[in-house]
Amino acid sequence: MAALVRYAADQANAELAVVTCSAARGPMLQRVASNTGIAVLKIDEPLAREAVAHGSRVGVLVTFASSREAAESLLRDAAIESGATVELDTLVIPEAYTALLSGDVQRHDELVIEAGVALSARNRCVVLSQISMARVAAKIASQSHVPVLDALNSSLTEVRSRFVRQ
Repeated sequence: MAALVRYAADQANAELAVVTCSAARGPMLQRVASNTGIAVLKIDEPLAREAVAHGSRVGVLVTFASSREAAESLLRDAAIESGATVELDTLVIPEAYTALLSGDVQRHDELVIEAGVALSARNRCVVLSQISMARVAAKIASQSHVPVLDALNSSLTEVRSRFVRQ
């Protein structure tokens, strides 16, 4: 990863690398940043910080079952880092992921919207833990009373804020 980030810095004058791999963790990313001289942002870290700031009960929507542990770990780490206490209410809907893989995007989105609205009824915010769900965040939010967060929008907000400060 460091070689790729270094290449981006050298060849494209990159000032920031956004890492989308959920397996990449803080210490590794810190080493990459210090070895390359450019900032490194894990795409879902702003989402996690934002989620735990919304309150003690966070709904987490997961479609790819294997990513549940990583999503929950990221949120717990963000809570510890901020000194917050959070209870995670995780809902895994693998049938949505199956629909997406089979090309049935409409069915995927319907399942995600239904589950997201259900989570919003019992939590302070809802986290859509995969980028594939970002496109329906606004639809869920329009049917709920709590913030609906996704890594795509949270990370873009973070990237914009870093460049505005410069």
